[in-house]
Amino acid sequence: MMPNGKSPEVTLHLKEENGKEGHMNGPMMLGSSIRFQDVAVSFTREPPMLEFDVSTSPRTATRR
Repeated sequence: MMPNGKSPEVTLHLKEENGKEGHMNGPMMLGSSIRFQDVAVSFTREPPMLEFDVSTSPRTATRR
């Protein structure tokens, strides 16, 4: 459950380069921000949910 009492609207499935399930190096603090870039792999209308397969491999910095 999200802090505002609503259900989460995004699920991130962490994947390593070899396609196996990935993980974070430690727990996230409540209220932390996550930045990621990927394409949604699934969408559900009710309740609203986007699912992403997100690579855990390091990326090079890009200019904005």
